Parts: sequence; structure tokens; C-alpha cells
Amino acid sequence: MNAKKPHQSGHVPDSLPVHGRRGTDLPDGADRVFLAVLGAGVYLLYELTGAPGFYWGDGGEFIAAARTLGIGHPYGHPLFWLAGRVGMVLAPGDPAAAMTRLVSFCAALGAAAAGYWIMRRQAGGTVRQNRWITAGFVMLLYATAPTVWSQATYVEVYHVQALMMILALLCLDEYAARSGSVRMLMLSAYFWGLAVTLGMYALLLALLPLLMILMDGSFRRRLSWRLLIIFLPAFIAGLTPWIYLPLRSGVNPPLLVFSLKDISSCMNYLARSGYHSQMETAGTMAVVLSLKKAAMILLRDLRWPGCLVAGAGIWRAVRHRRQSLIYLLSGGFLLLLFALSLPFQLSMEQLDEMDVYLIPVLLILLPVTGEGTGFFLEKISRFRFRALLFFLPLAAVIGWSWRAMDRSGDRTAVLFYNMFVRTIPDRAVLYCRSDETKYTVYYAMYGRGNPNHLGLLDLNEGPADPDSLILHPRMFLEGSLALFRSLDSIGATVMAGPFVTSLRNRPAAASIQKYMADHFQYGELGKPVRMSRFRLARIWSGMGMSWFQRYLRLDGQAREEAFRQACFCFEQACHMDDFSYSAGLHAANFAQILASEGHRRDARQWADRAVKHNPLLVEPRLLLYRMAMQERRYRDAFLHLRKLVRLVPDNGTVCMDLALLYSMMNDQEASRKWYLEGRRLGEAPRVDLEKKLFQGENTPDS
Repeated sequence: MNAKKPHQSGHVPDSLPVHGRRGTDLPDGADRVFLAVLGAGVYLLYELTGAPGFYWGDGGEFIAAARTLGIGHPYGHPLFWLAGRVGMVLAPGDPAAAMTRLVSFCAALGAAAAGYWIMRRQAGGTVRQNRWITAGFVMLLYATAPTVWSQATYVEVYHVQALMMILALLCLDEYAARSGSVRMLMLSAYFWGLAVTLGMYALLLALLPLLMILMDGSFRRRLSWRLLIIFLPAFIAGLTPWIYLPLRSGVNPPLLVFSLKDISSCMNYLARSGYHSQMETAGTMAVVLSLKKAAMILLRDLRWPGCLVAGAGIWRAVRHRRQSLIYLLSGGFLLLLFALSLPFQLSMEQLDEMDVYLIPVLLILLPVTGEGTGFFLEKISRFRFRALLFFLPLAAVIGWSWRAMDRSGDRTAVLFYNMFVRTIPDRAVLYCRSDETKYTVYYAMYGRGNPNHLGLLDLNEGPADPDSLILHPRMFLEGSLALFRSLDSIGATVMAGPFVTSLRNRPAAASIQKYMADHFQYGELGKPVRMSRFRLARIWSGMGMSWFQRYLRLDGQAREEAFRQACFCFEQACHMDDFSYSAGLHAANFAQILASEGHRRDARQWADRAVKHNPLLVEPRLLLYRMAMQERRYRDAFLHLRKLVRLVPDNGTVCMDLALLYSMMNDQEASRKWYLEGRRLGEAPRVDLEKKLFQGENTPDS
């Protein structure tokens, strides 16, 4: 009689309560019709704002792989390629439009499944109107989140994966909190396996069942070895689309980015070996930036209405120990894992696109937002028009975001493709170096039937015809110059537009140059959406690198013309992209060429802008240090050098320079320390500085 009740303070219940249990008030036909109508509205939203056809990103390769049933870049997305092929058969015509509609449909279906999941959690006594408001609000909140909305309007794989993850979470929640049906557990494992084939990071969803085992006693008691034996085959069955990879590789399809001859090559492919950029990963220095960026992305996706209901859901989950607490902890741990691990897998420039990796976090937090919505509904239950309090602010946010998300009028990628097919000579041999050109080439060759009869060149084999070499350079300075030097052995080259083409192919070079100047100047384009600006900035930066290479090789009037063209291209890149980490690279390249001509004031301005956009860049910081030393601004030089030491602690030259500055500031102890560190790192001795620091003492060598 005196036993404590589960809700009393100081008592932790053996199993966490959920909002509703299986009963007679489950979603019925009217509820499903409501979700279907809302899902159709979401699909219409994506159709109205979707790209008009070919677009930037990996879409060109995905379309080519689907059209030819080929193999694209690691680690492979066979389920998406097969689904895309089916979509092209059902909607013949433009393959880009067919796959864009497929992505939009999967995104809308995923949003409807999310709404159904939330409605299931509201079942068991909740009145229909409140169920509709909660499910509809959470569904639209998810569907119109900037990351979700943007990825639903052009060809990308993330929404097909998100659909699989939502279905896996829905089935797992049904098993854990309501039915205990083994079939639900098997379906959850199967959909989870399918999600893994579309992105290995879906494995991290295992955090959710692990926390359920730890925190939910009823779930824990239900587990057995028999269920594990059932779960594993279902999960492995979800991985079966990977069989496509060795099967198609064996028949040598037209698009074969990676040959999969044995188990070892398949494992390397799935592990993405050699796929990531050859640049160093962002590393430890970017962890704080990554944490900050991840939190900002999540807040941006929730918007202020979502932040309000999510805050209420967090308070309710923690205070009342509801099952949504498990989802809250899973989402928090998952966000932390992504933020801490991505800097060690991606470069700083690739971190610009880390938002797509956080879609699973948004999905796991949906029950928390549903809990918060239910909390507000309870507080205003007597208000007749309470639905307006939820949907009017959300409609205002959607209207405010429309212009930023609308890709229907953004034809920059189509224009770039048109330039490509009109200006590249027939039967040209291409070597692709950047995504913007590579995926355009794949789309032209394999997605559109190769009307120009183009070929691909492997530099390791050497070109059969140097006159037809066309190459898109990297936008990074040092890598570009090294690459250009290697091209000198292939044949005389001239830089034109974003391509490198044969010296004896001047008409094509002039056509490319004119097309770029006529169609892709910042002032002419107005303000395209952020992705187009980001991609076009990379193209303009590639043009600038082309002209900068000419600038280094020429002299006289031709050298001056190359300098002017390079400055124009880099300035265009900086105008296009003033928001990403890559913007720092464009500004750094601009600063370097300005400094090489003695324009120190302008060079210092652009170098400062570069480190502002990307504080981990070494080259502009080094340029600022050198200019400060030349201008005898030793205090500024010291500050830049201290930051360089933190960025490149293994650079002996930087350590030696810092020792010299400390010596000039009469701090002999610090100067000795950094001099010895520089010698330890293999830097050659500096005789004058060594004599000053070690007068009457043994030198480091002795």
C-alpha cells in the first residue's frame, strides 16, 4: 500500500511511458487521407521549386549511372541508380527531369511517412483535430526545413536514403512501444539495411536501439537471441542492392568509374578508399568550427517555430521521462558524433556541405517536436482556431524561404551544359578534374547519348592526340600549378575559360571564353541560388588559375593581359561566393596574384578576407606575415606567425621565423625554444641567429 507510484519524485520507472498505446483510436482512413493530401501538397511544393533539368552536384553522374546501369563514384548507390532507371522508363524524355521528379516523390513520401509516424505516437485517446494538427505541423516542419527542401529539388541521393531511414524508425518505434510484432522488427532491420547501401553513416542509427535497451525495461525484456537471429538476416537482406556492383562491373558498362574485380576492390570501393579529396582533412583544428556549424544547421532547419516546439518537447521529455527522451538523447549523441568525426573525414571546403549528413539527426528528433506540439495543444485546447496558431507562422516561414529554395528559374547549370556541348569540338578527348566539369561530361556522354562523340583521357596512359586535350583545372593554387607543369610534357596548351585546351584549337578556346563572359558574369546573372553561386565561383576560380598559369609563363604585354584576366576571374569568384569556406580559397588566390604584382594594399585586403572566411587557411596567413615583415610591421607579423604555428606545428621554417621574431623582441628564451624546435623538425641552421642565441655555449649541432 505504501509503495511509491512510478510518477513520484525519486523513482525511475522500469520502462518509459509513451504518448499513446495500441488501442481503438489508431490512424484510420480519414487520417490517412489527410496525410495523403498533405503529402501531395508537399510534392507540389517541390515540383514548383524544382530545378528545370540538369543541375549542379552529383546529379550528372547519377543520371549517367541510371541511364547506362553503370557504376559511379564510391561508395556506390545502386538502389538509387536502379530506381532512377525505372523512373526514366516510366517518364521518357529528359532523364534529368525524370530523376528530379523521383527525388521529389521520395521526399514527399518520406514527409508523409514522418507525419504517419507522429500520428501513430499520438494515438490512444487524442482527439482527431489535435492528431491532425500535430502530425501536419511536424510533417511540414520537416518537409520545408532548408536542408530537406533544397535536397528535394534536384537529383541527389539523400532523400531516397531518408525515406528508408524514416520507415526503419517507424517500424522500430511500432515494435518497441506498441505491438512488439516480430514482423515490425524485421521490417525495421530491412529498411535500415537499404539505408546503409545509400550512405554508410546510416549505421549510426544503431544508437537508438542501444539507448532503448539501456533505458526501456519493457524493450529490454522483450529481446532474445531468437530476435537477434531474425534481425541479422533481415538487415543483410537490405544490403542485397550491393550485389549490383560486381555484377555490373563484370559486364563493363559504359560508365565504369571504378572497376570491381574481386572482394578486395569491392571493399575498397565501399570504404571510399582514395575517393576523398587529396587535400588534408580539416583535422583537430576544425572541431570547434564543426560543432558550431552543426548546431547552427540544426537551428536553421528547425526555424523559430520548430525551436519553440522542440524546446517544449525537450522540457516535457526530461521532466516526465517520456520515451521521446530516448530520441532526444539519440539525436544529441548523433549530432555530436557527426560534428566530431566529419572534420577527420572531409576537408574544410567539403565541410560546407555537411548539412546533408545531419538529416538523420532531424529525423530522430521528430518525436521530440511532436511532443512539444502536443504540449502547446494541451495549453490552448479551448481555443477553437488553435490550428491557425501553428500553421500561420509556418506558412510565413515557408513564404520567406521560398525565394532562397526556388530553383525553377535557375538555369545556370543548363547554360553551362549548353556551353559545353556547343563549344567543345566533336570527338574531343576530355580529362575531368573538377566536379563541375566531370558531371557535365558524364551527363553529356552517358545521360544524353554522347552527341559530340566525346572521349575520356587517362593521363597515366598518355593522350593519343594532344591537340584534343581539354581539362578543367583544380581551383587550388599549388595543386593547379603542379598539374599544369605536368601538362607541359603532353603538348603546348593555352588557357581559355574553365578549360585547358590545345594551342592549335584557338576557335574553341575563344568560344568558351566569350560564352563565359556573356553568360556567367555576376552582374549578368543577378543573384542565383547559393548552390549555383558556389559552383560558378569554383568555375571562375578555375579560370583565374588558368590565366595565372599563363601569367607565370609569359612576359610583356601578354603577361599584363593575363594578369588582368586572372584578377577579373578571381574577383568574379569572390563575388559569387562570399559565404562558404571555399570563399577563403578564392580570396587567397586573388591576394596571391595581386601580391606578385606588388599591389600590397589590395593583396592584404583580400588575404584578410580569406582568413575571415576560412581561419584554417595557411597560404593567406603566410602571405600576410611576409607582407608585414616587408613593411616592418613586426607586431602584426608576430601575430600572424603565432597563428601559423598553431596551424602547421610541424613546419620547421615557421618555427625558425618565429625564433627570429622573438630574438628581435629580445625574448631570448622563447627564441631558443623555437629555434631548437625548428632544428628538430629538420630545418637548416641559420648561422647568424644561432651565434646570437648560443654565444659561448654548445650549438644544437654540437
